[in-house]
Amino acid sequence: RWQSIFRNDAPICLEVCAGAGEWAVSRAKECTGLNWVASEIRGDRIHQICTRMLNEGLPNLAVLGGDAALALQHHTQPNTFSAIWVNYPEPPPDHDDTSANGWLLTLGFFESVHAALTPSGEGFYIVSDNLTLLDTVAPVLLGMHAADDEAPPFTPRSGTMAGQPAVKHAGLSRAGAALIGEGLPAGFGDGGSSYFDRLWASRAKQRRFFLHMTKGGRLRHESQSGPTS
Repeated sequence: RWQSIFRNDAPICLEVCAGAGEWAVSRAKECTGLNWVASEIRGDRIHQICTRMLNEGLPNLAVLGGDAALALQHHTQPNTFSAIWVNYPEPPPDHDDTSANGWLLTLGFFESVHAALTPSGEGFYIVSDNLTLLDTVAPVLLGMHAADDEAPPFTPRSGTMAGQPAVKHAGLSRAGAALIGEGLPAGFGDGGSSYFDRLWASRAKQRRFFLHMTKGGRLRHESQSGPTS
């Protein structure tokens, strides 16, 4: 359906939890050869994104209102998005319980992301100034099970597994060192004084980190249900 909305076959990038849409609007303005979808669950923020989109006259930006995790799981065709971005996600309500309700970055979410990504696309990004949060999700991503005789579900493009220097931080897990990069990933843009940059500055943070992975082989349950198309 996205092709009928954008009326072209350009690659589609999804931002999950887009907030007021400043980052998505900035990327849509700069990357006019790509289509962008800003996903947000809060009604007031959906209104803000729509207002910005209309004011800027961006035919390559659409708004998806609702729960992104459910939309990816139940209402997204396989191989839909070239890139999926999660920028500055909230930590779990209980910092010690990543299975708590309301926590986005679960195994089920990553499985939905994997199915929704195109094999030749830019992949999956998580950007955060919270190293502990990324260190928490890194083992989940590394532990995802591939189908027999398949490559790992995700191919790391950040961290030591991608040939980058290890992030210097005491207590970083082996999985975190393997997957987490420092700075901002290519494709993030300059931020354009976005909400994320103001948030980062207000927290007096000095470092930012990211995970970047591209789609690899099929997951075990995908092979059991047959090939996707």
